[in-house]
Amino acid sequence: MIPAPSDVLLAALSGISSGELVNYVAISILRVAKGFLLASVAGVSAGLAVGWSPTVRAMVDPFLSFLRQIPPVAWIPVFIMWFGIGEGSKVMVIAYAAFFPVFLNTETSVSQVCDTFLELGRVYRFTKAQMLTRVILPGSLGPVFAGLRLGLSASWRALVAAEMLASASGLGYMIVISRELVRPDVMFVGIVVVGLFGYLVDVGAIRLQRTVAPWSWQVRE
Repeated sequence: MIPAPSDVLLAALSGISSGELVNYVAISILRVAKGFLLASVAGVSAGLAVGWSPTVRAMVDPFLSFLRQIPPVAWIPVFIMWFGIGEGSKVMVIAYAAFFPVFLNTETSVSQVCDTFLELGRVYRFTKAQMLTRVILPGSLGPVFAGLRLGLSASWRALVAAEMLASASGLGYMIVISRELVRPDVMFVGIVVVGLFGYLVDVGAIRLQRTVAPWSWQVRE
């Protein structure tokens, strides 16, 4: 039941030539992009608010801590009921899974910005907006990018789960339908493609971090 690498390669080439694999990959990437973008905006915004304001933290943090314990798969029937069987439910599952890594890393990084930097901002009489944009954000970009990378990984895992349970397209659907058709070669193609694109996206995120915030990227020799 474990196909030879040559069989997996032939299945991949067949899927590319027929256009089926390319179509599934495009659909899955679009779903991940939508869900991750939604999670990034919401996670970074909520993390900044909760990490910056003790009042907001007291009001919101217990509720978010409760939601964090519920796995994304458990929400799939609820999201289908709310958003239908189409793209909305899948995007929401992905966004839910990616939100918490982004939120937690942003919250932690904001609350742990060096006191020296904060004191320097007070000396220069920065307004709250200036303190946020010139001290808090630059000082927390490293952990924020780490949260975004974790959110990307969570997006791919949630995508496959959502497509396996409630979809007729995408890489997750490709994996589950190949099992039903007893095509382990196609199944492994889907698994490899998910891992490959997840890796490429992670590499892209690292390069973006090095470009946007080189001071936040430190590699020990």
